[in-house]
Amino acid sequence: MAGVQVTLEGLGHVVSNLNGFSAKSSDLSEAFQRIGTNISQDARGLIPVLSGRLAASLRVGKAKSKAVVRAGGARVPYAGVQNYGNYHNIEAKYFMNKALNSNEQRSVVEIEKELSELIRKFQLGN
Repeated sequence: MAGVQVTLEGLGHVVSNLNGFSAKSSDLSEAFQRIGTNISQDARGLIPVLSGRLAASLRVGKAKSKAVVRAGGARVPYAGVQNYGNYHNIEAKYFMNKALNSNEQRSVVEIEKELSELIRKFQLGN
């Protein structure tokens, strides 16, 4: 499935600098996991349900520097078509896009909170 991606400008720079301050980029992985879980839960509620296989295929990936949410797979190859439409007159549902957009502000707050905690933890604000 073609992915929808949000890029926080400068986040890669922040993560690499945290490595220099004895922090690990994995310190942010829990925040990215929470963000992915929020997006996944919202997307699950927006997915059209016939058999429930598409909703069951949603999964949150573990990554150090980004939130990853996937839908579909070998047994659910129609995830992209359901999201983006344009195949056999299937109307796009944009469930992943809508879930991502509805979580944008909450995701930014989550990362800001986690970064503030790291700054406090490593006394970088002085």
